[in-house]
Amino acid sequence: MATAYKKMTSICLSIKNEIFTDIEIHNQHTLPSFVDLPNLSSSIYSTELAGRLHAFLVACPPSGPSPHVAELIIATADFQKDLTSWKISPVKGGVNAKDLFHLYIMVWIQDKRHSLLESCKLDKVKWSGVRTQHSTTPFIDEVYDRLRETLNDYEVIICRWPEYVFVLEEAIADVEKAIVEALDKQYADVLSPLKENLAPKKFGLKYVQKLAKRSVCAYTVPDELGILLNSMKRMLDVLRPKIESQFKSWGSCIPDRGNAVPGERLSGVTVMLRTKFRNYLQAVDEKLAENVNQVTKCYKIKKDSPRC
Repeated sequence: MATAYKKMTSICLSIKNEIFTDIEIHNQHTLPSFVDLPNLSSSIYSTELAGRLHAFLVACPPSGPSPHVAELIIATADFQKDLTSWKISPVKGGVNAKDLFHLYIMVWIQDKRHSLLESCKLDKVKWSGVRTQHSTTPFIDEVYDRLRETLNDYEVIICRWPEYVFVLEEAIADVEKAIVEALDKQYADVLSPLKENLAPKKFGLKYVQKLAKRSVCAYTVPDELGILLNSMKRMLDVLRPKIESQFKSWGSCIPDRGNAVPGERLSGVTVMLRTKFRNYLQAVDEKLAENVNQVTKCYKIKKDSPRC
């Protein structure tokens, strides 16, 4: 497959060189002035090349932006760009790189999204009970490594057609949400004691009675909860900023953004993750405060009780 793509790339370059040679011949004024050799030859070359590219992609559909596929994308896009820079008029049925690869690019992004979402399912997460040197779960670094690899793979596409940044961003945002959901499920046992503290407070009579009946068992912060919080903190401070920075860089290359703002979907994930992280910390603080209240209460009871 790679060899076939390299041959097709070579054909694109050869045809482009032929057109450039025709331009040089035309500039020597050896032909009658009414013969526009570059436009005549390029219309034939471009139409023929477009047909060959279409047939080739149907016969050998690319499964993703692998190196040999990326080379063909670059060669095709550069062919079209060079014709424009040489002031050669576009022809109907000629090479249009984006049209040739559009459907494939959309399928690649959705396939990558599906693959990454699958890796975030609880039965696929194999890092339970394991921690890194940062006291985080290796799961988040593994998935973010794959996200960065994905961005690197699509660099060649986004640099030529920045509008695909929105489709890719939506897929990445969905995966990041899935990461958070996977963490919540993986650490459900250590989050369960915080459930009451995470719920909205309603200071009615029933809530006060519930507080009065609450167990006097002291709360201790489990190591697993520390791993979860450290993992969320690492996502916010280290892993996600690299992803957001890349999308902002790509977004700056879009000339007419319209109503869509690059990075908006990722910003929504940031707000969600930051809110969840803050709520978990607050719930832990409340649990520890309850310990202090229980100790104070016991001390007061002991102090007030009559001595024998």
